[in-house]
Amino acid sequence: MDRNMVLVGTYTQPILFGTGEVLNARGKGIYLYKLQQGRLVPVSENTAANASYLILDREGRHVYTTNELKEWEGQFGGAVSAYAVDAESGRLIYQNTVGTHGQDPCHLALSPDGGTLYCANFMSGSVTAFPVSEEGLGPDTSFIQHEGSGPDPERQRGPHAHGVFLSPGGRWLYVSDLGTDTLVCYAQNLADHTIQPAPERNIVMPERGEGARHIAFHPSGKWLYVNTEMGSAVYAFAYDEETGAARMLQKLSTIPEGTDRQTTSTAAIRIHPNGKLLFVSNRGHDSIAAYRIDPRTGLLTLLSIQPTGGRIPREFAISPDGSIMIVAHQSSDDLRVFALDPETGEMTFLSQTEVPNPICVQIR
Repeated sequence: MDRNMVLVGTYTQPILFGTGEVLNARGKGIYLYKLQQGRLVPVSENTAANASYLILDREGRHVYTTNELKEWEGQFGGAVSAYAVDAESGRLIYQNTVGTHGQDPCHLALSPDGGTLYCANFMSGSVTAFPVSEEGLGPDTSFIQHEGSGPDPERQRGPHAHGVFLSPGGRWLYVSDLGTDTLVCYAQNLADHTIQPAPERNIVMPERGEGARHIAFHPSGKWLYVNTEMGSAVYAFAYDEETGAARMLQKLSTIPEGTDRQTTSTAAIRIHPNGKLLFVSNRGHDSIAAYRIDPRTGLLTLLSIQPTGGRIPREFAISPDGSIMIVAHQSSDDLRVFALDPETGEMTFLSQTEVPNPICVQIR
Protein backbone atom coordinates (compact mmCIF):
# COMPACT_ATOMS: atom_id res chain seq x y z
CA MET A 1 0.00 0.00 0.00
CA ASP A 2 1.20 3.49 -0.87
CA ARG A 3 2.63 5.23 2.22
CA ASN A 4 0.38 8.22 1.55
CA MET A 5 -2.83 6.18 1.79
CA VAL A 6 -5.45 6.98 4.42
CA LEU A 7 -8.06 4.48 5.64
CA VAL A 8 -11.31 5.63 7.25
CA GLY A 9 -13.89 3.49 9.04
CA THR A 10 -17.55 4.51 9.36
CA TYR A 11 -20.77 3.38 11.00
CA THR A 12 -23.27 1.92 8.55
CA GLN A 13 -26.10 0.90 10.89
CA PRO A 14 -27.76 2.55 13.89
CA ILE A 15 -25.81 1.80 17.05
CA LEU A 16 -26.65 2.08 20.74
CA PHE A 17 -23.70 3.50 22.71
CA GLY A 18 -22.96 2.80 26.36
CA THR A 19 -24.17 6.32 27.16
CA GLY A 20 -27.66 5.39 25.95
CA GLU A 21 -27.33 7.57 22.83
CA VAL A 22 -28.38 6.05 19.50
CA LEU A 23 -26.39 7.12 16.44
CA ASN A 24 -28.25 7.01 13.12
CA ALA A 25 -25.40 5.95 10.84
CA ARG A 26 -24.90 7.09 7.25
CA GLY A 27 -21.56 5.58 6.21
CA LYS A 28 -20.85 2.84 3.68
CA GLY A 29 -18.03 1.11 5.54
CA ILE A 30 -14.34 1.65 4.67
CA TYR A 31 -13.19 4.66 2.66
CA LEU A 32 -9.75 4.84 1.10
CA TYR A 33 -8.01 8.15 0.29
CA LYS A 34 -4.63 9.31 -0.90
CA LEU A 35 -2.98 12.16 0.99
CA GLN A 36 -1.58 14.69 -1.50
CA GLN A 37 -0.21 18.07 -0.45
CA GLY A 38 -2.43 18.28 2.61
CA ARG A 39 -5.61 17.15 0.85
CA LEU A 40 -7.45 13.83 0.73
CA VAL A 41 -8.14 12.43 -2.74
CA PRO A 42 -10.79 9.63 -2.92
CA VAL A 43 -9.56 6.21 -4.10
CA SER A 44 -12.24 3.62 -3.26
CA GLU A 45 -15.08 2.57 -0.96
CA ASN A 46 -15.72 -0.86 0.56
CA THR A 47 -18.96 -2.03 2.13
CA ALA A 48 -18.33 -3.19 5.71
CA ALA A 49 -20.88 -3.24 8.52
CA ASN A 50 -20.05 -0.72 11.26
CA ALA A 51 -16.33 -0.55 10.48
CA SER A 52 -15.50 1.30 13.68
CA TYR A 53 -11.79 0.45 13.99
CA LEU A 54 -9.20 -0.45 11.34
CA ILE A 55 -5.68 -1.79 11.59
CA LEU A 56 -3.02 -2.52 8.95
CA ASP A 57 -0.32 -5.14 9.21
CA ARG A 58 3.30 -4.01 9.28
CA GLU A 59 3.88 -4.62 5.57
CA GLY A 60 0.68 -2.86 4.52
CA ARG A 61 -0.57 -6.00 2.76
CA HIS A 62 -3.65 -6.66 4.91
CA VAL A 63 -6.33 -4.62 6.66
CA TYR A 64 -8.57 -5.78 9.49
CA THR A 65 -11.72 -4.08 10.74
CA THR A 66 -14.17 -4.50 13.57
CA ASN A 67 -17.83 -4.93 12.69
CA GLU A 68 -19.30 -3.22 15.73
CA LEU A 69 -22.56 -5.14 16.08
CA LYS A 70 -24.54 -6.69 18.89
CA GLU A 71 -25.54 -9.65 16.71
CA TRP A 72 -23.91 -11.16 13.59
CA GLU A 73 -25.53 -13.84 11.44
CA GLY A 74 -27.94 -14.72 14.21
CA GLN A 75 -25.16 -15.15 16.76
CA PHE A 76 -24.57 -13.15 19.93
CA GLY A 77 -21.85 -10.56 19.37
CA GLY A 78 -20.21 -8.74 16.51
CA ALA A 79 -17.47 -9.69 14.08
CA VAL A 80 -14.11 -8.82 12.56
CA SER A 81 -13.26 -8.83 8.85
CA ALA A 82 -10.05 -9.27 6.84
CA TYR A 83 -9.02 -7.63 3.56
CA ALA A 84 -6.01 -8.03 1.31
CA VAL A 85 -4.47 -4.91 -0.19
CA ASP A 86 -3.99 -4.89 -3.97
CA ALA A 87 -0.33 -4.07 -4.57
CA GLU A 88 -1.01 -2.07 -7.74
CA SER A 89 -4.03 0.07 -6.87
CA GLY A 90 -4.04 -0.10 -3.07
CA ARG A 91 -7.71 -1.12 -3.18
CA LEU A 92 -9.06 -3.57 -0.61
CA ILE A 93 -10.03 -7.14 -1.53
CA TYR A 94 -12.45 -8.77 0.92
CA GLN A 95 -11.29 -12.08 2.41
CA ASN A 96 -13.57 -13.21 5.24
CA THR A 97 -15.47 -12.37 8.44
CA VAL A 98 -15.52 -14.24 11.76
CA GLY A 99 -17.59 -13.71 14.90
CA THR A 100 -16.09 -12.34 18.13
CA HIS A 101 -18.69 -13.78 20.59
CA GLY A 102 -18.78 -10.37 22.26
CA GLN A 103 -21.01 -7.39 21.60
CA ASP A 104 -19.75 -4.22 19.91
CA PRO A 105 -16.14 -5.12 19.02
CA CYS A 106 -14.44 -1.73 19.00
CA HIS A 107 -10.63 -2.04 18.95
CA LEU A 108 -7.91 -4.25 17.44
CA ALA A 109 -4.21 -5.06 17.85
CA LEU A 110 -1.81 -7.41 16.06
CA SER A 111 0.79 -9.56 17.83
CA PRO A 112 4.45 -8.61 17.26
CA ASP A 113 4.85 -11.34 14.63
CA GLY A 114 1.60 -10.35 12.90
CA GLY A 115 0.18 -13.84 13.38
CA THR A 116 -2.56 -13.12 15.92
CA LEU A 117 -5.32 -10.51 15.93
CA TYR A 118 -6.77 -9.34 19.26
CA CYS A 119 -10.18 -7.71 19.61
CA ALA A 120 -11.84 -5.82 22.49
CA ASN A 121 -15.62 -6.28 22.73
CA PHE A 122 -16.98 -3.19 24.43
CA MET A 123 -20.60 -3.71 25.38
CA SER A 124 -20.31 -7.21 26.84
CA GLY A 125 -16.76 -6.70 28.14
CA SER A 126 -14.56 -9.43 26.67
CA VAL A 127 -11.45 -10.05 24.56
CA THR A 128 -11.04 -12.44 21.61
CA ALA A 129 -7.96 -13.73 19.76
CA PHE A 130 -7.78 -15.01 16.16
CA PRO A 131 -5.04 -16.61 14.05
CA VAL A 132 -4.05 -14.66 10.95
CA SER A 133 -3.02 -16.13 7.60
CA GLU A 134 -2.60 -14.96 4.01
CA GLU A 135 -6.16 -16.11 3.38
CA GLY A 136 -7.70 -14.12 6.22
CA LEU A 137 -8.81 -14.88 9.77
CA GLY A 138 -9.29 -18.28 11.38
CA PRO A 139 -11.83 -19.17 14.09
CA ASP A 140 -11.10 -17.67 17.50
CA THR A 141 -8.43 -19.38 19.60
CA SER A 142 -9.11 -17.50 22.86
CA PHE A 143 -12.21 -15.86 24.29
CA ILE A 144 -12.11 -14.40 27.79
CA GLN A 145 -15.06 -12.71 29.49
CA HIS A 146 -14.19 -9.94 31.94
CA GLU A 147 -15.98 -9.68 35.28
CA GLY A 148 -16.61 -6.83 37.66
CA SER A 149 -18.12 -3.35 37.78
CA GLY A 150 -17.41 0.20 38.84
CA PRO A 151 -19.03 2.90 40.98
CA ASP A 152 -20.91 4.63 38.15
CA PRO A 153 -24.39 3.01 38.14
CA GLU A 154 -25.07 3.82 34.50
CA ARG A 155 -21.73 3.40 32.71
CA GLN A 156 -20.05 0.78 34.91
CA ARG A 157 -22.71 -1.79 35.76
CA GLY A 158 -20.49 -4.40 34.12
CA PRO A 159 -17.17 -4.74 32.29
CA HIS A 160 -16.59 -2.79 29.07
CA ALA A 161 -13.36 -3.73 27.28
CA HIS A 162 -12.46 -0.62 25.28
CA GLY A 163 -9.03 -1.28 23.80
CA VAL A 164 -6.24 -3.83 23.26
CA PHE A 165 -2.60 -2.64 23.48
CA LEU A 166 0.77 -4.39 23.28
CA SER A 167 3.39 -3.65 25.91
CA PRO A 168 6.64 -2.05 24.68
CA GLY A 169 8.49 -5.37 24.67
CA GLY A 170 5.62 -7.05 22.85
CA ARG A 171 5.18 -9.86 25.37
CA TRP A 172 2.09 -8.63 27.16
CA LEU A 173 -1.36 -7.57 26.01
CA TYR A 174 -3.21 -4.95 28.07
CA VAL A 175 -6.98 -4.50 27.76
CA SER A 176 -8.35 -1.20 29.04
CA ASP A 177 -11.69 -1.88 30.73
CA LEU A 178 -13.91 1.19 31.16
CA GLY A 179 -16.41 -0.69 33.33
CA THR A 180 -13.92 -1.84 35.95
CA ASP A 181 -11.32 0.95 35.75
CA THR A 182 -8.63 -1.67 35.17
CA LEU A 183 -5.91 -2.33 32.60
CA VAL A 184 -6.27 -6.11 32.40
CA CYS A 185 -3.07 -7.95 31.44
CA TYR A 186 -2.65 -11.11 29.36
CA ALA A 187 0.39 -13.15 28.33
CA GLN A 188 0.58 -13.92 24.62
CA ASN A 189 1.33 -17.42 23.34
CA LEU A 190 2.38 -16.72 19.76
CA ALA A 191 2.77 -20.40 18.89
CA ASP A 192 -0.91 -21.24 19.29
CA HIS A 193 -2.37 -17.70 18.99
CA THR A 194 -3.83 -17.73 22.51
CA ILE A 195 -3.72 -15.47 25.54
CA GLN A 196 -3.66 -16.33 29.24
CA PRO A 197 -4.68 -14.02 32.10
CA ALA A 198 -1.79 -12.49 34.07
CA PRO A 199 -3.77 -10.91 36.93
CA GLU A 200 -0.65 -10.17 38.97
CA ARG A 201 0.21 -7.58 36.28
CA ASN A 202 -3.23 -5.91 36.18
CA ILE A 203 -3.11 -2.15 36.68
CA VAL A 204 -6.01 -0.70 38.67
CA MET A 205 -6.67 2.97 37.99
CA PRO A 206 -5.95 5.17 41.04
CA GLU A 207 -9.37 6.84 40.92
CA ARG A 208 -12.52 4.80 40.38
CA GLY A 209 -15.45 5.89 38.29
CA GLU A 210 -13.53 7.69 35.53
CA GLY A 211 -13.62 4.93 32.90
CA ALA A 212 -10.22 3.89 31.50
CA ARG A 213 -10.53 4.19 27.71
CA HIS A 214 -7.22 3.87 25.83
CA ILE A 215 -3.50 3.43 26.51
CA ALA A 216 -0.40 4.94 24.90
CA PHE A 217 3.01 3.45 25.71
CA HIS A 218 5.99 5.77 25.29
CA PRO A 219 8.56 4.64 22.67
CA SER A 220 11.18 4.43 25.44
CA GLY A 221 9.08 1.78 27.19
CA LYS A 222 9.44 3.62 30.51
CA TRP A 223 6.03 5.28 30.73
CA LEU A 224 2.42 4.65 29.87
CA TYR A 225 -0.45 7.11 29.57
CA VAL A 226 -4.18 6.46 29.97
CA ASN A 227 -7.10 8.71 29.07
CA THR A 228 -10.30 8.36 31.05
CA GLU A 229 -13.52 8.71 29.10
CA MET A 230 -15.77 9.90 31.91
CA GLY A 231 -13.13 11.84 33.84
CA SER A 232 -11.77 13.86 30.88
CA ALA A 233 -8.30 13.26 32.26
CA VAL A 234 -4.96 11.77 31.29
CA TYR A 235 -2.85 9.73 33.72
CA ALA A 236 0.91 9.24 33.49
CA PHE A 237 2.52 6.11 34.96
CA ALA A 238 6.09 4.91 35.30
CA TYR A 239 6.13 1.41 33.83
CA ASP A 240 8.45 -1.58 34.30
CA GLU A 241 8.17 -4.09 31.46
CA GLU A 242 9.94 -6.82 33.43
CA THR A 243 7.74 -6.75 36.52
CA GLY A 244 4.62 -5.03 35.17
CA ALA A 245 4.77 -2.51 37.99
CA ALA A 246 3.04 0.78 37.22
CA ARG A 247 3.48 3.77 39.50
CA MET A 248 1.22 6.79 39.05
CA LEU A 249 3.16 9.95 38.36
CA GLN A 250 0.53 12.50 37.46
CA LYS A 251 -3.07 13.27 36.54
CA LEU A 252 -4.02 16.21 34.32
CA SER A 253 -7.29 17.47 32.91
CA THR A 254 -7.82 17.36 29.14
CA ILE A 255 -10.33 20.23 29.17
CA PRO A 256 -10.15 23.82 30.41
CA GLU A 257 -10.92 24.57 34.03
CA GLY A 258 -14.63 25.25 34.53
CA THR A 259 -15.80 23.03 31.66
CA ASP A 260 -18.78 20.86 32.59
CA ARG A 261 -17.45 17.29 32.58
CA GLN A 262 -20.98 15.98 32.03
CA THR A 263 -20.92 17.45 28.52
CA THR A 264 -17.56 16.12 27.32
CA SER A 265 -15.56 12.90 27.20
CA THR A 266 -12.16 11.87 25.90
CA ALA A 267 -11.76 9.61 22.87
CA ALA A 268 -8.30 8.96 21.33
CA ILE A 269 -4.79 9.25 22.76
CA ARG A 270 -1.62 9.32 20.65
CA ILE A 271 2.10 9.97 21.16
CA HIS A 272 3.96 11.88 18.43
CA PRO A 273 6.51 9.74 16.53
CA ASN A 274 9.33 11.84 18.03
CA GLY A 275 8.24 10.86 21.56
CA LYS A 276 8.12 14.49 22.68
CA LEU A 277 4.37 15.16 22.55
CA LEU A 278 1.14 13.49 23.65
CA PHE A 279 -2.35 14.31 22.34
CA VAL A 280 -5.86 13.50 23.60
CA SER A 281 -9.12 14.30 21.81
CA ASN A 282 -12.17 15.68 23.63
CA ARG A 283 -15.68 14.93 22.40
CA GLY A 284 -18.28 17.55 23.29
CA HIS A 285 -15.61 20.15 23.94
CA ASP A 286 -14.47 19.23 20.39
CA SER A 287 -10.79 19.84 20.90
CA ILE A 288 -7.40 18.18 21.15
CA ALA A 289 -5.21 18.66 24.20
CA ALA A 290 -1.45 18.73 23.50
CA TYR A 291 1.17 17.96 26.17
CA ARG A 292 4.97 18.04 26.26
CA ILE A 293 6.58 14.85 27.61
CA ASP A 294 9.60 15.40 29.86
CA PRO A 295 12.35 13.15 28.41
CA ARG A 296 13.81 12.49 31.88
CA THR A 297 10.72 11.94 34.01
CA GLY A 298 7.83 11.23 31.63
CA LEU A 299 5.81 14.00 33.27
CA LEU A 300 3.38 15.98 31.12
CA THR A 301 3.07 19.74 30.67
CA LEU A 302 -0.07 21.08 29.02
CA LEU A 303 0.81 23.11 25.93
CA SER A 304 -2.61 23.86 24.46
CA ILE A 305 -6.21 22.75 24.03
CA GLN A 306 -7.03 23.43 20.39
CA PRO A 307 -10.48 23.33 18.72
CA THR A 308 -10.69 20.81 15.88
CA GLY A 309 -13.36 22.68 13.89
CA GLY A 310 -15.86 19.82 13.79
CA ARG A 311 -18.19 17.92 16.12
CA ILE A 312 -17.11 14.86 18.14
CA PRO A 313 -13.44 14.18 17.26
CA ARG A 314 -13.75 10.42 17.77
CA GLU A 315 -10.33 9.54 16.41
CA PHE A 316 -7.21 11.14 14.96
CA ALA A 317 -4.05 9.89 13.29
CA ILE A 318 -0.52 11.28 13.02
CA SER A 319 1.55 10.63 9.92
CA PRO A 320 4.72 8.53 10.41
CA ASP A 321 6.93 11.57 9.83
CA GLY A 322 4.94 13.56 12.40
CA SER A 323 4.06 16.44 10.07
CA ILE A 324 0.33 15.77 9.56
CA MET A 325 -2.65 15.10 11.82
CA ILE A 326 -6.01 13.95 10.45
CA VAL A 327 -9.04 14.27 12.73
CA ALA A 328 -12.23 12.23 12.19
CA HIS A 329 -15.41 14.03 13.31
CA GLN A 330 -18.16 11.52 14.00
CA SER A 331 -21.06 13.99 14.14
CA SER A 332 -20.16 16.69 11.63
CA ASP A 333 -19.35 14.10 8.94
CA ASP A 334 -15.89 15.29 8.00
CA LEU A 335 -12.17 14.67 8.12
CA ARG A 336 -9.90 17.63 8.78
CA VAL A 337 -6.23 17.66 7.85
CA PHE A 338 -3.80 19.76 9.92
CA ALA A 339 -0.11 20.54 9.61
CA LEU A 340 1.47 19.57 12.94
CA ASP A 341 4.39 21.34 14.60
CA PRO A 342 6.58 18.57 16.09
CA GLU A 343 7.90 20.80 18.88
CA THR A 344 4.86 22.76 20.03
CA GLY A 345 1.98 20.51 18.93
CA GLU A 346 0.33 23.44 17.18
CA MET A 347 -2.21 22.38 14.56
CA THR A 348 -2.64 24.44 11.38
CA PHE A 349 -5.74 23.70 9.29
CA LEU A 350 -5.05 22.55 5.72
CA SER A 351 -8.20 20.97 4.30
CA GLN A 352 -11.59 19.39 4.96
CA THR A 353 -13.22 16.32 3.35
CA GLU A 354 -16.82 15.25 3.80
CA VAL A 355 -17.36 11.62 4.83
CA PRO A 356 -20.38 10.27 6.74
CA ASN A 357 -19.80 9.25 10.38
CA PRO A 358 -16.01 8.84 10.34
CA ILE A 359 -15.08 6.80 13.40
CA CYS A 360 -11.51 5.67 12.73
CA VAL A 361 -8.67 7.04 10.61
CA GLN A 362 -5.31 5.40 9.87
CA ILE A 363 -2.41 6.79 7.83
CA ARG A 364 -0.08 4.44 5.99
